[in-house]
Amino acid sequence: MQAFSKRSVLSDGVIGNTSDFGSEESRFEPWSDNSASRIAVRRMCNGNEGTDVPCFIHKPDNERMIDRETLIKMTEDHLAGGPVFLIDVIIKPGNIILVFIDSDQEVNISHCAEVSRFIESRLDREKEDFELRVSSAGIDHPYRFLRQYRKNIGRQVQVLLVDGSVVKGTLTEANEKFIEVMPLKKKGKKKMPPESPQQVLMEQIRETKGIVTFD
Repeated sequence: MQAFSKRSVLSDGVIGNTSDFGSEESRFEPWSDNSASRIAVRRMCNGNEGTDVPCFIHKPDNERMIDRETLIKMTEDHLAGGPVFLIDVIIKPGNIILVFIDSDQEVNISHCAEVSRFIESRLDREKEDFELRVSSAGIDHPYRFLRQYRKNIGRQVQVLLVDGSVVKGTLTEANEKFIEVMPLKKKGKKKMPPESPQQVLMEQIRETKGIVTFD
């Protein structure tokens, strides 16, 4: 796939400036009123890996709503059996469609572009116009699938349990029944014997998120 420069003409004369992250308007040149399909790319920080991840945007002209469940099913079916998988779909008023994906390796521009093209090909703009944004599930998205836990073994996580308590540490194991988290070392403490990983049953977990580190 052709690499994007920091300032590239992407589609219908729309210019995306990936170095400018102010308001929505400041990221792009003014939208062309006669553009039926307008695509732009922005770079997002993917957790603590610093991966550039694209977001493809199409501007809507009406307020009708596209069915979320239909969109989820067709996207999951399309991605089935591959390394990329669907995390969530959010549809806001005005047919603003936010699609979040992840991968067993890492999400790159080509993954987002392929999913964006697929969804675009399955929706009829003559019936319902829409704004489509496909991007990586960032570090602020809770883990939803076991493959996300397995992908992030060796990274720091924060686990919120159903009883309200929180477990923080390095994810060391993940399976269908439980995960194991090695507690973080407390700064300023005298040298102590190494701790054992804390086992947490999947049924005890309310939410797990990655922790941003600055090592």
